Amino acid sequence: MNTTKTLLLAIAAIVTTATPSLRAEDLIKARPVVLLNAVKDKNGLTAADPKTNMESVDNTPWIKPADAKPFTIQAVGAPAQYGTWTQYSFTFVPKADGYVWLVLAGQYKGAGMTTDPKVDFEDVSYAGTSAAVNGDFEKIGATGTVDGWKFAKAALPVGSEAANSGKSFVTVDANNSAGQSVKVTAGQPVTVSFSARSHKD
Repeated sequence: MNTTKTLLLAIAAIVTTATPSLRAEDLIKARPVVLLNAVKDKNGLTAADPKTNMESVDNTPWIKPADAKPFTIQAVGAPAQYGTWTQYSFTFVPKADGYVWLVLAGQYKGAGMTTDPKVDFEDVSYAGTSAAVNGDFEKIGATGTVDGWKFAKAALPVGSEAANSGKSFVTVDANNSAGQSVKVTAGQPVTVSFSARSHKD
């Protein structure tokens, strides 16, 4: 074996032993998703500034029929970390007075994922309208229901991680989301703020 090949093999061995194996949580970080739906009232929704840690905020591109798009918004956050709460916010403007259905969710599974990734949400608040109902998720019913929020299925177990504030947070995914109605005023910007992280267990 020549000197060059020997040197390359030695370098490869050093890199291999010096690089720790990546954990699943290092490879896949879930994106928090917030969906707004005002189709029932035909209330047009427009994304606006400011935004914090959002990858995109726009009229939901995949919704059908196409004429429903102006009344929906999909806000996708930057990838959330494991074990660390990140602050997010985005703003939208309604065209008319009424109510908007707001949904907390996660992204659908993608390449390398075996299940829809779960996302923890905390400290949901609104500016430009009335306060979020149980936005800190501290009010939990005797049967485990989360006051003020409706789940697509049933409340998911919250796991072993600590809350960002208080004792509780909510865990959701793309198929088991949590929603509540938000009262809006024509032309009045509404800023939705929340904390999120990728769910560990």
